Amino acid sequence: MLAFYKDPEKWVTGSYIKIGYFGNSDSDLKYQDEVHGSLIEQIDKTVDLVYTKYLKP
Repeated sequence: MLAFYKDPEKWVTGSYIKIGYFGNSDSDLKYQDEVHGSLIEQIDKTVDLVYTKYLKP
């Protein structure tokens, strides 16, 4: 169900990915994102998000 169902959070709460970008300390959260959807979609969206937003040159 987690891999292919369109809305797995309907059945399994907390089945999403949360990503955060921290500054100089552990309490300095610059920004964060949540990725929802099926497990396959979450992985695809997370990889795209990490490369486009979180990896800075």
